Amino acid sequence: MWFKLTFRKWPQERQLEHVRAKGVSLGSRLKEGRSVFVYMVRNLFVQIVFKNDQEWKEVENLTVFNSLEKLNSYLEEDFRLAFNTVH
Repeated sequence: MWFKLTFRKWPQERQLEHVRAKGVSLGSRLKEGRSVFVYMVRNLFVQIVFKNDQEWKEVENLTVFNSLEKLNSYLEEDFRLAFNTVH
């Protein structure tokens, strides 16, 4: 629990360092033509968009999810929105 609170308060650069050092890559996906990378760090899930879609570049956007349920809800809603705009 303390880790969740602490991690969110860290500067983005420190969050990225921790994700790179301790995180487990869960995969990547395309969103609006951009590569989005998802990691698990302890009991948190982190979604990152990097500059030029390259993992060794700077972060453009970093989103933290407190639980797998919240990550799944977000991904399901994102999929629904993407599907509705295509059809």
